[in-house]
Amino acid sequence: MREQARARLSAARQAEPPPFDVAALDNGTARALVVESETPDSAQALGIPRGIRVAVAWAWRLILLVAAAYVLIKTVSVLRVVVIPVIVALLLAALLQPVAGLLRRRGVSASLAAVIVLVAGLAAVFGTLTLIVRTFIDQYDELADQVRDGIDEVQT
Repeated sequence: MREQARARLSAARQAEPPPFDVAALDNGTARALVVESETPDSAQALGIPRGIRVAVAWAWRLILLVAAAYVLIKTVSVLRVVVIPVIVALLLAALLQPVAGLLRRRGVSASLAAVIVLVAGLAAVFGTLTLIVRTFIDQYDELADQVRDGIDEVQT
């Protein structure tokens, strides 16, 4: 069987290229038409079924995709000190750009609009943090009592 496959493979390699057929068109010009013959590739010559060839083709593509995803994840994990702040900065820029655009349409210069949006954004963040910390401090005694009660209950 192996000898038959090798003989078919060598016959396929020695085959002549497909012939050309020149056909005349109505306006007197000519065009070349390639007439292809069905020559088996090496996998067909070896008798490998089409289903297996398709499965192998998809398998190597899937392996390549998984390898690329793995390399991307490893690269991001190594560079997370840089990547995470850049992503946060891009998100903030995308969120604050409409406000800066509104200020620019109202006649404010680009640099002044950027400063106003930056200061307003920082004030919003620090204001929110202040409210959260103040609420936590106000409810600290109640929270401490609940934690003590929970620890006592676990111990009993």
